[in-house]
Amino acid sequence: MAASYVVVTAAAVLVVETVAIVSVLPSLLSQLDYSQRVQATADLLAVQAGQANTSAGGLQLTPDFVVGDAGADPNRVTPAGNALAIPYVGGKANTPTVGLVLDPQGVTLASSFPLRYPVGRQAGIDRATAKLAPGAGVAKRPDGPFTWALAPITTGKSDLGTKGTIDLIGWAYVEAPGVGPASGAGSWLDGLSLLPKSSVGPLLQTGALLLLLLLPLGTLFGVLTSRRVVARLERLAAATGDFASGRLERRVLEHGEDEVGRLERAFNDMARRIEAMSAEQTRLVGENARTEERARIARELHDSISQDLFSVSLIAGGLQRALNADSPLQAQLGAMRDTVDATMSEMRALLLELRPALLDERGLVPALEDLCTAYQERLGVTVEARLQPLEVKPPGDHAVLRVAQEGIANAVRHADARHIRLRLARRGDRTELVVTDDGRGFDAERPEGAHGLGLRVMRERMRELGGSLTISSRPGRGTRLVASLPTS
Repeated sequence: MAASYVVVTAAAVLVVETVAIVSVLPSLLSQLDYSQRVQATADLLAVQAGQANTSAGGLQLTPDFVVGDAGADPNRVTPAGNALAIPYVGGKANTPTVGLVLDPQGVTLASSFPLRYPVGRQAGIDRATAKLAPGAGVAKRPDGPFTWALAPITTGKSDLGTKGTIDLIGWAYVEAPGVGPASGAGSWLDGLSLLPKSSVGPLLQTGALLLLLLLPLGTLFGVLTSRRVVARLERLAAATGDFASGRLERRVLEHGEDEVGRLERAFNDMARRIEAMSAEQTRLVGENARTEERARIARELHDSISQDLFSVSLIAGGLQRALNADSPLQAQLGAMRDTVDATMSEMRALLLELRPALLDERGLVPALEDLCTAYQERLGVTVEARLQPLEVKPPGDHAVLRVAQEGIANAVRHADARHIRLRLARRGDRTELVVTDDGRGFDAERPEGAHGLGLRVMRERMRELGGSLTISSRPGRGTRLVASLPTS
């Protein structure tokens, strides 16, 4: 694959440089010669006007002075030595070569095309030259581009370039249609035949020699450049194939700021985003699966075990009422009812813990408020909530909600707490959740495995998100649980 690209690159370099030598360069140089011819024509007209001047203090042409030759073809740009022939056109014609003699302010004193440039009026050539100043260039008007040149007419007493404009008495202006021989002066081959006689002839010879010398260098450069580019493209293609086959961790080495480098960087950015999206999707699938399983277990506990416990409580109550008050079974039946009632209370707390919260639909703060309300209404436990209306992005919001569920459930089920405080607030660059209770507490210095699976899972969940979970508790003094997560 790389060898074929090298061959194609070498061939392309040879073709491009050959085309430049055969067509582009001769055409460009012939256009330069054309511009020089227009400039030479303006210089010649300036000399002729200076010779026809009859005034010592300005420009006053002789009555018989005429710009242009009435016998010249007005429909064709005709070379005349190193200059161009200026046809005199008294009526309508196609775009001929035009010559004008102007005073220092740009008013026409003599014209080869009076119909377009009347004598005695402002010529308006500043639209092409931008200002009245010596020089040459190319401009456009609706009928097409044209080449112009402006030469100063002086008294000949001083140098205009070194003494300013004190000796300037007028301007010689020439314009010719188009920008090169294709506009009527012959083919580009005609232009090439004139180049050796012009000032750009040596430039052409030097340029042609340099291009011939650069052919092998250009080919070598193209080959070396294409090899590096092709190798990078092949690595990028291989990485794309690996990524498509499931290797989402695949990346490519980035090189520089060229087009291939930007493509490599774009591939790596895309791969990182897709890998993150895939990880998030996997997490959501697992979260949804756990939520569905918790909901299924809650339904099973509510529909079967809770009903059975309620039935046992009713049976024990019926037996107590049927037996005599002094029956020795009354104490056992009372203990049975107390045990069943305690078990049902713990079961209700467990159902609340397993109960799925509508976090995605309502947000974290409403979900926490709903959790607190449920414990107060169903278990009669006072839950004091102080929740700042802040936003926690996934998956941090899920982690905070699970910690709150675990903390409240443990306080109710294991610590016999009757008053629980839940606080959610921002602390600097972290989000902090605090759960405190007035339960019987426990020895927090015991090994972590002795505290139960729930707390260990919560601590691991917080650690995965860059957060922390700390527990402070002493027997008989209640428990304080603090979960902290980075805000961003």
